[in-house]
Amino acid sequence: MTKKKYLRQLKWQLRGMPKDEIRDTLDYYDELIREHMDEGMSEEDAVARLGEPKEIAKVTRDETDDKKKKRRARPGWQIALIWIGSVIWIPLLIVALVLTFVFYIVLWVMVLVLAVVDLALLISALACIAGIVLAIRYGAFQMIPLFVGGVLLTAGLSVLLFFGTLAAAKGVVKLGGSIIRGIGKAFTKEG
Repeated sequence: MTKKKYLRQLKWQLRGMPKDEIRDTLDYYDELIREHMDEGMSEEDAVARLGEPKEIAKVTRDETDDKKKKRRARPGWQIALIWIGSVIWIPLLIVALVLTFVFYIVLWVMVLVLAVVDLALLISALACIAGIVLAIRYGAFQMIPLFVGGVLLTAGLSVLLFFGTLAAAKGVVKLGGSIIRGIGKAFTKEG
């Protein structure tokens, strides 16, 4: 059997295991076959020396299960300390989660305030345009430069603030994803 076919069969036998375990196992046996070939064995002999992929997969699964059991087992004193300390760490955990949530809400409120200010600037620009129209209609031509300046100033600020608000909203969304991933990692970390 060729190395490629052997590794493909081994990968098939390892299906359902964590991807990093599969990759590590395949890399190990690929390297082992290469070493045997470097020692002068043919590819078929090097593959035959390893044994059946099904047996290797069984041994690998058993070793992985043993590792998981060892990682999950906690001594009694650790469990007792966790239980006794829960009077302190559970309220602190709740406070930390609430503060994180409040911080995130405050960031969204700041984005909302930026959006409202942007809308106010846009409305001011529209009001200045209406002022130009009224100045022309009533013959107050000396007011037109003032209204034109107002339109240019408020519309320009509105455009700049729009892009700033958009960037702030994207940043808050990105930060929210990071916070959620961080909280998830803190609760799913083994060891």
